[in-house]
Amino acid sequence: MKNRRYIDDPNLPELPLFKQGAPREEQVQDMVDFVEGFKAPMTGATHPDTSREAAKIAGRTAKTLRANVHRYIKSMGESGATANEVHLHFNLDKNSTSPRITELKQAGLIFDSGVRRSGEGCGKSIVWKAEI
Repeated sequence: MKNRRYIDDPNLPELPLFKQGAPREEQVQDMVDFVEGFKAPMTGATHPDTSREAAKIAGRTAKTLRANVHRYIKSMGESGATANEVHLHFNLDKNSTSPRITELKQAGLIFDSGVRRSGEGCGKSIVWKAEI
């Protein structure tokens, strides 16, 4: 008896089921083996030319956004800005703006002001400031 569940759609991968009564470690290893063996279509491994081009564009976009985030925080002066305020100002997903804030902090271009401000349903947030 196979330890796999099949779905009628032939384009979907086989999904592992935990072995009934098997030790937890064996069940976890089965799942790890399955995940490591699965390759998603349209990855860099299958289309390296387009992946390289996408990486170049993403790098340019990140550089531009990083500069814009720095400029915005600097323009806020003594008020500074929280990560949430930055993301709202640019109308972008936090996954785009938060890494830019981290990069600016690591580069020493912005700093934690020590002030915390309430945000949109997210509790207190760090107020970032730039050297003026």
